[in-house]
Amino acid sequence: MSIERQIYFLIHRTCCRPGGFTLAEIMVVIAVIGILSGISIPQIMRTRGESQLTGCVQNLKNISTAQEIYLISHPATADLTVDTLVDSGYLKEKPKCPAAGTCRYTMTPCGKPGKQMPYGAYAIKCESDAHGSVGCDNGYPKLVTNGGIYYTK
Repeated sequence: MSIERQIYFLIHRTCCRPGGFTLAEIMVVIAVIGILSGISIPQIMRTRGESQLTGCVQNLKNISTAQEIYLISHPATADLTVDTLVDSGYLKEKPKCPAAGTCRYTMTPCGKPGKQMPYGAYAIKCESDAHGSVGCDNGYPKLVTNGGIYYTK
């Protein structure tokens, strides 16, 4: 066989081969993509939920700070709401729960009926039920202004 003929066959074999993927190759690629997404998607959702809970807790702390500053200026206030803090300029706007997308915060004075309430003791609570996907199945975020953050039902 001549050299020209050998070069022709060599070129013809490498560049003129039919292209495409076999069914087995495509199925292997799809299986790998499925396994990777099965591993990563739950982790992404958990991280998203945790960041929303962190944002909600930060909103509770911001409301608490605004409430403390308000009570310094208005010490005789017994009934305080988030709307009062916004209307008087201590909060720029109503904070929105990142998980719910709306303002779901309530402020409840702490203390027993007939007893004098401790100065500035309020329970600030997020009423959103969207925190359950984050692992907050024991309740909603709540901050007591003379205590700490805990979860309540």
